[in-house]
Amino acid sequence: MILAAGSTGGVLIVLIQNVLLPAVARRLSEPQIDWLRQAFARHPAWVLAAIAVIATLLGVPVLLAVLWAGRPRTPRSQDHPMS
Repeated sequence: MILAAGSTGGVLIVLIQNVLLPAVARRLSEPQIDWLRQAFARHPAWVLAAIAVIATLLGVPVLLAVLWAGRPRTPRSQDHPMS
């Protein structure tokens, strides 16, 4: 389960830092960047809450990987000695 969670989280981090964030940064204009800076300066709690929500949503695939890896295995009918 730890390996599944770690690999899923690692893939997400690499994709977000090396693909998603640079793509978003290239598309932002100076006025948009200024607006984001002002929003953070005026409402830091709301911006941090939004970051927490985004991080939670990005953590869902990690949780699903852990649940998938930790699910109980059911024997297949061909593996069962009585069949």
